Amino acid sequence: MLQSMRSYSRSAIAVLMFIFLIITFGAWGVGDIFRNRTPDPVVADVAGTEIHSTFLRQRFTQQLDQLQRNTGSTIPMNQAIALNIHMRVLEGEIQQVMRDKLSKDYGLVISDEFVRKTLVQEPAFRGLGGTFDPNMYARVLQSMGTNEQIYVAGLKRDYAVDELFGSMTGGVVTPADYAELLYRYRLEKRVADTTVVTFASIKNVRMPTDDELKAYYETNKAKFALPEYRKLKFVYVKADDVMGDVKVPPEKLREEYEIRLGEFTTLETRDIDQVVLDSEDKANALADAVQKGKAFDAAAKEILGRDNAVIKLGMLKKSDLPAGLADPAFDLKQGVVSRPVRTALGWHVLLVNKIAPKTVKPFEAVKDEVEQTLKKSAAPDRLLAMATDLEKQLNRGAIQRAVDLLQQAQRLDPNNQLIRRDLERAVRISRAVTAK
Repeated sequence: MLQSMRSYSRSAIAVLMFIFLIITFGAWGVGDIFRNRTPDPVVADVAGTEIHSTFLRQRFTQQLDQLQRNTGSTIPMNQAIALNIHMRVLEGEIQQVMRDKLSKDYGLVISDEFVRKTLVQEPAFRGLGGTFDPNMYARVLQSMGTNEQIYVAGLKRDYAVDELFGSMTGGVVTPADYAELLYRYRLEKRVADTTVVTFASIKNVRMPTDDELKAYYETNKAKFALPEYRKLKFVYVKADDVMGDVKVPPEKLREEYEIRLGEFTTLETRDIDQVVLDSEDKANALADAVQKGKAFDAAAKEILGRDNAVIKLGMLKKSDLPAGLADPAFDLKQGVVSRPVRTALGWHVLLVNKIAPKTVKPFEAVKDEVEQTLKKSAAPDRLLAMATDLEKQLNRGAIQRAVDLLQQAQRLDPNNQLIRRDLERAVRISRAVTAK
């Protein structure tokens, strides 16, 4: 049948029909691509981030598929609309955009190293040996209807949001003395007796001379002094600035090399020719003729009765070939023709022209590259640690400022027992924070 179709395709009528189809496709099919391009409508605009109709439709389909898998039943589209699934998907995306914006505004960064450790420890991605299996990982992502790039980006986004809102809702214990100090400051009430002394009742008060004022000032200069304070707006540090501080142990380099060994491996490839025949007898005749010394092209032309019977597949990896042809093709030696191999397409006779063997880059050749990658992954963690330490230092400065103010108040009113007690407690809090 294939031979008949090839013969018919060379007739004048067939050529005219093909020309007519090509002109029609160009005039109508391709033209529509450029003439009828419809913009993707914007469903919602959240803080400058647009949520488009196509993306929302994809998310709706994913949610509906997930719900159908969980319930084990098919949900018609009208019922899905009645259940308000489309509005829940839209509200969820709006909330996600807002959370993403908050995490970006606060500069939260999730490193590749953290994501890699998370993926390796995920039970769903483990194989029969209980360790991370790349094939299992790929199958799970395929069943979820996603790919690695989208999945990893989603993980980073989710972990950044979790870090942000976890820091807001996590249990932070306030020191008892500090809590009591704040409580008394905000809620304490006192009952006091007062005596009003009017200015009119004070008489015959002599105005001090300039020398007396100057002497009093020199004696009590500390009462009129405040320590120096500076307002800090921001500290800008890039990951490249801390790369030199990141140290990678040699065993970590070796471990990363083993994990990424696939990146440094070039699989064996072969330059393969094939002829597809419609019977086993013809395939055997072709293989026998080549084994007896006849050229592959000449033998194929003689048996099939036409030119260009040999299909040049080019350089291929084993995974590039169908299952039925992969093993026979990669079991052959260079320059040797195969025996007939049957597939759904017919009988195949293969010839390997060239073999490029598998190569693996040694550890020493890629050591610097691996080290640089690990340093880049660890740099955000280093930045986060520095930011946390800076925040602690700033907190210590705020507490020290409260101590300074209370000390000044005590100098102005040295007999005030409440100020003395508050100062003692503030000093204890300052020492406790400084010791951490």
